Amino acid sequence: MDDTRRARATLSLNIPFRMKESARELAGYRASYTGDAAARSAYLDALEAEMAASARRGDFDGVTFEALRVAGGSPSIMNGDRLGRIVAAARRGLPLAHGCEACMEALPQTVCTASLTGWSQGGVDAVSLRVGSVHERELAAIGATYDADAVRNAVLFLDRFHVDTLEAVIVVGIPGQTPQSLRRTLRACVGFESKRIRIEPYRGSIIGSGALDETLAAHAAGIDDASLLFDAARDFLAGQGFAHRSCDLFVRTGARSAFDDARLQGCDFFELGLDARTVADGFLCRSTSDYATYVECSTSPDAVFDRIVEEDDRARRLRLACCRLGALERVPLDAHDPDAEAFFASLESMGLVKRKGGDVSLTSSGMLLWPLIPQPMQG
Repeated sequence: MDDTRRARATLSLNIPFRMKESARELAGYRASYTGDAAARSAYLDALEAEMAASARRGDFDGVTFEALRVAGGSPSIMNGDRLGRIVAAARRGLPLAHGCEACMEALPQTVCTASLTGWSQGGVDAVSLRVGSVHERELAAIGATYDADAVRNAVLFLDRFHVDTLEAVIVVGIPGQTPQSLRRTLRACVGFESKRIRIEPYRGSIIGSGALDETLAAHAAGIDDASLLFDAARDFLAGQGFAHRSCDLFVRTGARSAFDDARLQGCDFFELGLDARTVADGFLCRSTSDYATYVECSTSPDAVFDRIVEEDDRARRLRLACCRLGALERVPLDAHDPDAEAFFASLESMGLVKRKGGDVSLTSSGMLLWPLIPQPMQG
């Protein structure tokens, strides 16, 4: 089928493994695992098998993947050659668009000759680098497993390997962070020639919490200082030629993120791996978060899918409204839609959205905390 007649979509390969020491640093991400080399290798085998089985079943028929992301918080701790092989298999066997970006989420200390050599075999042409901060005190506060020198060294390696796109991920709201220290981190990321800068909220208070709604409310109640820092970051990046593309993403003039663009426009999205979430063809499919089940049965949808929910018209309208909010648009509310009214009233009570007339839009606090807000039809 001609690409122009296919539906646009995105693909994520979820690799939720991390080092034991990074629990604080990556708090608030979805299900996560450590495991030894054998467990990690078995997971990559299962992921590669699921991808091949999905293609054989025709799960991706009728779509074109505009962007591919290897995600999960710190997938770069896995064997670089194996990751490169999986991305290469996706490029070879899945309906990826011409010029499809393949982005690897990475911790700085994992970016080296060996990993980049492996990733390059799959055509990884973008790296989302977890910078956090360039100040040692702030890195310690977020529990980073690397120091500022590791960040700078990673950038040098990326330049040496001619990686096309650097996406720098920083954290706002770190205890003790000041406008001056944040500005120095932002200036460093601009100096790294980052094409994209992503801003995450400090997630420290999420640790040990099993109730995300209560955690979100606690964040919202104490977010004022972080929101001021976020506003300062927005102003600084605007002056450096970065457009505020979505809540957490700032893009340098002339650059883009096809992955974010497609998601913000409500395109279908596919995920493979543990605890994966897919929204496609009017259904939400959520995969198991049980490691043993996934590794043994990754090619069997009956065993892998924990939950399948049909997306009715009201659910779809609410999901698309959230996509528009995430794209920083004002969204008209349907007074006759109780689901949307309840969802936005909850966010409004926490100061995350505001109403004007019949429209709703995000506040600065809402923009900063958007990555923590459970999205409709996403789990």
